[in-house]
Amino acid sequence: MLDAARGITLLHEKESDLQEAHNLLTAAHRICFLGFSYHQLNLSRLAIDTRAGSKLTFGTARGMIGRELMAV
Repeated sequence: MLDAARGITLLHEKESDLQEAHNLLTAAHRICFLGFSYHQLNLSRLAIDTRAGSKLTFGTARGMIGRELMAV
């Protein structure tokens, strides 16, 4: 578990970090969110292409219910 925790990287406010995230997400064929809050600000900053068929996108939704879950 400690090895997994060491591999977690947080996206900070630096423009270079955000650009790197955009590059990685654009190049990815599959995206999987684990422990992500899906806050609208976070999603808009990542600018993920959500057109149908553009990528396989998965994510956890533990504890989300009703409209919260449907929004994700």
